[in-house]
Amino acid sequence: MKKQLMAAPIVALAVLLFSTPDASAFGRRNHCADDYAYAPCAPAPTTVVWVEREVLSYRVEWKSRQVQVEVSVPTWVPKKETIEEMVATWVPKKETIEEMVATWVPKKEIIEEQVCTWVPKKETIEEMVPTWVPKKEIVEELVATWVPKKETIEELVPTWVTEKVPQTVWQPNYVKETYYRTVCRPVTSVVNRPVVRCRMVPVTCVDPCTGCAYTTCRAETYVENVPTHVVNYTYERQPYEVTVNRPRAVQQMVEVQVCRPVSRKREVTYQVCQYVPRKREVEYQVQTWVPRKREVTYQVCTWVKKKRDVEYQVCTWVPKKREVTYQVCTYVPKKEMRTEYYCERVPYKTKVKVPVCVPAPVCY
Repeated sequence: MKKQLMAAPIVALAVLLFSTPDASAFGRRNHCADDYAYAPCAPAPTTVVWVEREVLSYRVEWKSRQVQVEVSVPTWVPKKETIEEMVATWVPKKETIEEMVATWVPKKEIIEEQVCTWVPKKETIEEMVPTWVPKKEIVEELVATWVPKKETIEELVPTWVTEKVPQTVWQPNYVKETYYRTVCRPVTSVVNRPVVRCRMVPVTCVDPCTGCAYTTCRAETYVENVPTHVVNYTYERQPYEVTVNRPRAVQQMVEVQVCRPVSRKREVTYQVCQYVPRKREVEYQVQTWVPRKREVTYQVCTWVKKKRDVEYQVCTWVPKKREVTYQVCTYVPKKEMRTEYYCERVPYKTKVKVPVCVPAPVCY
């Protein structure tokens, strides 16, 4: 696009140069046109003028559109699987063991030998037996008794009396005080500032073909000091008076009702609990140990070997299959709409400055 814009003024300038007829140069003298009118090789003087033209250009714009894409979405799905594991199981187990068991067996004296057996044995023993016997005793105890008691007491009775007390009262007091505030004032001054300006300056040129001099104008920039009004702001403190209320404290005597305790005596009667000694006869059971003889019969134990079957539980590991379900993460394809941004060239019309060669004015 930039190459097209740069090539357009060059092509236009070339077309104008070759298509322009012979003309007198700007600023020639009158006799120059007559002396050199016969020379066909000398082109007429021209000048370049910038002309505003409308051209078609392109700019890049970003646009968005909805497109359908296929994505993989992680999804948790249940999965069943049969596993084999060792399970602790209690199974019955029979085993013959040999142990010592206390057994009561009859004893027969067929042969003369020493056999340990259970035989009754009678024996008279003396033992202490607890026995409850009655016992009488006179005890002295304190008995709580309520008796009336009179007493004169002195108490404080609240009484309302009128008294004068000093009281502080705040009265308004208006005074004038001086305060200061900051005021912003504008100050205007004239300052010379350099300004760049453009002016047309006449320039004398010589035609290389005809050798005649002509005058043309060219743009020239120069700097000029222009007075400018500048406003600066200054801050200053300005006093002003304000009426302010400064309350003052004043002492006054005020009559108020005051509760004062007053001492007063009065006689009261109340019940008093006193402990009075009193004797009474009590009878109670007393445990005493009394010796007593009695005849006892007891068995004598002997140990005999005996075999028996016992059944108990033994923990063994047995393989067992069971079905378990657990979550497995799998990727499932899914179509969804997404926003896609793309670049597009859009044509538009704009105005640009194009150099155009025009014949220069001829002076006669």
